[in-house]
Amino acid sequence: MNGRGEANVKRVASIAIGLAVVIPPATPAQAHVDPDASIQRRHIVRRARYWLGADYCWGGTRGCFDCSGLTYRVFRNHGARLPRSTRDQWRARSRDGWRTIDRRRALRRGDLVFFKNTYRRGISHVGIYAGRGRFIHTGDEVEVASLRTRYWRRHFKAGVRPRSLRYTS
Repeated sequence: MNGRGEANVKRVASIAIGLAVVIPPATPAQAHVDPDASIQRRHIVRRARYWLGADYCWGGTRGCFDCSGLTYRVFRNHGARLPRSTRDQWRARSRDGWRTIDRRRALRRGDLVFFKNTYRRGISHVGIYAGRGRFIHTGDEVEVASLRTRYWRRHFKAGVRPRSLRYTS
């Protein structure tokens, strides 16, 4: 096994051990409740940043990820349950009463950001807003990208704030 593969295996093992002790089981759309919303937002982004550099793999949720696999894993590690696919995560916003944010300027760290018409028609990509116009998503690997680039501005659909992460400004 190469050095990168060993690092990913060690990372997954350490997370699994830590999660077994720290995170209690959660019900759908329930999350770790913290009186300080900014702490919640930082935790989500920190959990996403942990995976920077992890490989892309279609349908992956453990050690390698596709875009919705990353958001699914990060929110699950936070104690919230998201549907597994990008389209189902998008559809959950209306079914579960999540807040939709149409303007990029109104996004908060930890919000889901959705994109349309990237590799297929309709909602086709999701990431986690990291603040300052950046988001964490899976391209060739888990990486940070800018919402300010022409490509991402053109494909941006909306941000979504899951009910379990509803917080004040």
